[in-house]
Parts: sequence; structure tokens; C-alpha cells
Amino acid sequence: MKSKMPQTPNKPRWLMHGITSEPVENYIYSLLPPRDEVLSEMEAQATKRNIPIVGPAVGRILHQLALISGGKNIFEMGSAIGYSTIWWARAIGDGGRVVDHVAGHFAFFVGHGPERSGQQGRGR
Repeated sequence: MKSKMPQTPNKPRWLMHGITSEPVENYIYSLLPPRDEVLSEMEAQATKRNIPIVGPAVGRILHQLALISGGKNIFEMGSAIGYSTIWWARAIGDGGRVVDHVAGHFAFFVGHGPERSGQQGRGR
């Protein structure tokens, strides 16, 4: 299933593409700190393979929501490559658990991210 969102040349799919104006979008992303090697690699692979991910701005919002709520058990209905799962797992910390229902042909990526990001044992 192809996304109906326009793919702007040389821009990752996870950018907002029309939800906000380009200057606002550029400003939002200029505020974000650099991501670690694992998240950066996942973003690059998602862009290269046109795989839908939430992207770093939304990932940070998910992280904040988990921190604010104090949640320790999270159910995620689908994650293309586990990108958002890592954001959730980092927020809930030790003793937390993310249950992710992964289906589809991108599932083969998921097992690599949590281990490399130090989140092994938190995801299912």
C-alpha cells in the first residue's frame, strides 16, 4: 500500500509533508538534538527503502507521553521497523515492557534495533 502523502525529492518520508508549512517543519527539526547511531541508521534505512516510520519529532513526543504518564506497560499496534518501539522502551526504563504487534514484510528489521539500542528485554 503506497502512502498518499507526497514524497518530496531528497526528503525522508517521515517528514510532515504538508501537515505544516516547510519553514515551520524546518524549524521544528532544527530544534531536535542529534539521534544516536541506531536511530540514525533506522531513519536512513527507512528513507532508502521508503518504509514508514514516525520520525524523530513524533518519536520524541511518544517518549514524552510515556514519561508524563508514568506508563510501564505499552502496547503498540504495529511498528514497521521498531523505530517507535525504541522511543517507547527508552522512556519506560527498567522494569517496563513494550508489546508490539509486528506484521508485514518489514518485521525482519525489528529484532536488530532493540538489542543495539540497549533496550533488549523490554520489547516483545
